[in-house]
Amino acid sequence: MNTAILNLIKYGLRWGTPLPRQLVNGYLEWTLIRDVLREYAVDCVLDVGANTGQYARNLRRVGYEGHICSFEPVDDAFASLSAGFRSDSRWSGFNYALGSENIQMAINIAVESTAMSSFLSPKDANWRLRQAVVDVYRLDSVYEDVIRTTGLKHPCVFLKMDTQGYDLEVVSGAASCIDQIKGIQSEVSVKPVYAGMPHYLEAISVYESLGFRLHSLAEVSRHPDTKVIIEMNCVMMRR
Repeated sequence: MNTAILNLIKYGLRWGTPLPRQLVNGYLEWTLIRDVLREYAVDCVLDVGANTGQYARNLRRVGYEGHICSFEPVDDAFASLSAGFRSDSRWSGFNYALGSENIQMAINIAVESTAMSSFLSPKDANWRLRQAVVDVYRLDSVYEDVIRTTGLKHPCVFLKMDTQGYDLEVVSGAASCIDQIKGIQSEVSVKPVYAGMPHYLEAISVYESLGFRLHSLAEVSRHPDTKVIIEMNCVMMRR
């Protein structure tokens, strides 16, 4: 950014925030993701916890033209997701979740926002929930079949996870294929929103033990009153 413009923005802080924090954070985060995917020549993104496809659509908006494989177990959300990938030959969808076992499990679907649905229980007892039983697979049990759908012989894979507290389970189920993954994006929690959700230091430590190093952190949410950070998106890449 031009230094003069940056200084003007800084001076503007004296009289209030010149730009909405969420807008600025989103711009910076997606600029970073765009640059990481380009720098590492990523040509296949595994979009785990895809919901209605918002992450995939944003990838396209920032110029990513490679393959996207989206995983979403909730039928209503998957129906919306399907409407997006039908017209994109390099975007495909899989109507199941990823975890540490090949199993069927009950998922808590947040009525107000399916993006907040989780296999874990929210700590806030006021959430309105409904349950559904969904299929769950280990990533390493479906990895070759999923990659085969892209037609790529030697893909450079980036694993994005947004599973509301279940990301470490996804990684646990990728034991036999994790070495083929170049980078990951995981939503990590400073103040866990769900019961049993790992603390961000635990999650980052696990990722580091698998050979990834911290590339960047981006703010996801803050407490509306205290302004203390609650969740972050963590990007980690192999050397």
